[in-house]
Amino acid sequence: MTNKTEYRPDELDIKIMSRLQSDCNVSIRKLGKILGIPTSTVQRRVANLQERGIIKGYSAILNKEHLGYFTIFSLIKVATGFVKDEGGYLENFAEDEVRERYNVEHERYFIVDSENNLKTNPWEFVSNVLASLTPKVYGDDVAAVQIIYALHGRFDILIKIVGTDQKICGKYIEDKIAIIPGIVDTESFTVFDMKKDDEKLPFLTKI
Repeated sequence: MTNKTEYRPDELDIKIMSRLQSDCNVSIRKLGKILGIPTSTVQRRVANLQERGIIKGYSAILNKEHLGYFTIFSLIKVATGFVKDEGGYLENFAEDEVRERYNVEHERYFIVDSENNLKTNPWEFVSNVLASLTPKVYGDDVAAVQIIYALHGRFDILIKIVGTDQKICGKYIEDKIAIIPGIVDTESFTVFDMKKDDEKLPFLTKI
């Protein structure tokens, strides 16, 4: 099985990725002509990058603003620890109380089952719930979580929410996110103007 973590793209791989980032519709044959290499080489390189998970896929980039979508970023603070009883109720504990009760020195977040067995951390629990959320339809409007980031600092998670109405985005946070056990605080910011939205990676190598 291919190891995805050890691979280091060489100059040719970077040239291929750079061109595909700019135009993923370019044919393998045309890409070979642009780079001055055989089509078979391009096919082999692209297949290798896909197999290793470096090229995750190809998709159309839609203009959210032109389609009438709003964007909200929400900062989320996760509990320092919580316990789950047999009924599924989650109870928050102060960090020092958790460390003393469960004799854990270095881990900030904890989740234990009804028998007080450590299972996983609240950040992982909350982020997994966030990742599993599906778009929610409100009449003629819809909202969904688009991106989830882990953070270092005062907050633990940053999420990006998109929706067809600003108020609906706020309602989505109330209905689907604020109720997740382990979330103790949220702070949201509405994007009123997008100055740059470019996910292309910068490369030193140029074609």
